[in-house]
Amino acid sequence: PLPDLDSEAARITAHARQLMGEGRLEETLRDLHEARQLAPHRHETLSNLGCAYHHNGDDGSALYWYREALRRAPLDDDCAGAVAALEQRRGRSEEAIRVLLHFLQDSDPSNVGILHQLGRIHQDEGEWSK
Repeated sequence: PLPDLDSEAARITAHARQLMGEGRLEETLRDLHEARQLAPHRHETLSNLGCAYHHNGDDGSALYWYREALRRAPLDDDCAGAVAALEQRRGRSEEAIRVLLHFLQDSDPSNVGILHQLGRIHQDEGEWSK
């Protein structure tokens, strides 16, 4: 969603959300790219694209868009978590950890979701006991 934005981009994003719920992913992507063109300054448009590409099974493109969103909004925990999850899925746990630590250091050192995700990566890597 595009909070606090009453515009054509918000309307298109809402429509894309409906399309995604119906499983019409190609149309979803088309709408979200249009919303990005209409509101290029909003990191949410980039994050929405990352989500849609992930749902479409294209994690490479999803990672690209989530990274772009995180670059624009480095304090957004959803973007940081998404980038880290996709990096870990690609076998790049060190990069996932780096992203999460960067978020914790620069934004919110007590963010429970990010701390939990970081702990899970360490568990998965066998660095901490379960």
